[in-house]
Amino acid sequence: MSAPAATTPTPGTPNRADELRRQLVERNIAAILDATLAQLERDPRPSLGAIAKAAGVSRPTLYAHFPTREDLIEATAKRALAEAQREIAAAGIDDGPASDALQRLITAGWRALARHLAIARLALDVLPPERLRQIHQEALAPLRRLITRGQRAGEFRDDQPAEWMVTVFYALVHAAADDVTSGRLDAQAAASLISGSTLGAFQPHDKTPTGTT
Repeated sequence: MSAPAATTPTPGTPNRADELRRQLVERNIAAILDATLAQLERDPRPSLGAIAKAAGVSRPTLYAHFPTREDLIEATAKRALAEAQREIAAAGIDDGPASDALQRLITAGWRALARHLAIARLALDVLPPERLRQIHQEALAPLRRLITRGQRAGEFRDDQPAEWMVTVFYALVHAAADDVTSGRLDAQAAASLISGSTLGAFQPHDKTPTGTT
């Protein structure tokens, strides 16, 4: 009886060892990002050694995944932004009047951001403005879509480009985050202030703001 023919792996198909290595890399990265967020709750500028220890990895392993401190901060900020995106997606901002949807977006987005103000503050301090804006591009996409919808419906002003209105909102949110982390503003009040300022900036000139005569 002849021996069974050896199985030839399909080109491009990962073998068991490759799969285990991939899983280990994913676990290490998740542990490092989790540890970074946890350490930031205790120290606004944790050392990489402290982060590696909390993550249960060696410093060389941390550097293998994140060669610079800026790379680690960027990845951690992206993790926090992904959480905000999930909450915004669940807020149903494509439904109902654009002004109501904007308030839901702000409430959901700020709720997520308020949980991670330390990484937001550190990212503002460490990352160059263009790099910081770039990592927000995907998170800002729902707002761009909402502004365009509001402009078409006549709910938002259309005398300014949508991208400029995104910039206005972006600046307001980061100003609020800065004031909260500096102790000048209560985190619970921030969402309401952001909402009021944003709606005021987005409102068409021919509409009288609520509460005025």
